[in-house]
Amino acid sequence: MTGTGSAEKTMSKIWRWLSLLRAHCQPNWPSTWATCAGVLGATLVGVAFVLPSFLMVLALSAAYVRFGGLRWMQGKFYGIGAAVIGIIARSAFKLTKITLGRDRLL
Repeated sequence: MTGTGSAEKTMSKIWRWLSLLRAHCQPNWPSTWATCAGVLGATLVGVAFVLPSFLMVLALSAAYVRFGGLRWMQGKFYGIGAAVIGIIARSAFKLTKITLGRDRLL
């Protein structure tokens, strides 16, 4: 399966969820306004939070499928992998430092 088909399925699921939410909220709008607005807002914020990273992974996977056999592309992906490991290690170190800074018994 190509990455484009997967993205289309995901977007289709998102639009279906939003249309179901709208269909539920319209008949009962005055009584469920806060709940529907909260769910819709949370859904939109979740989509806005996840969508950029999803698109980046999709672009990287398409590049890997297209250029995966090339030596320079493999080098790029090894570099990206090392950078991600470094970011995770630094974040874990900072989180540990902050957590243990408050209570030495942990």
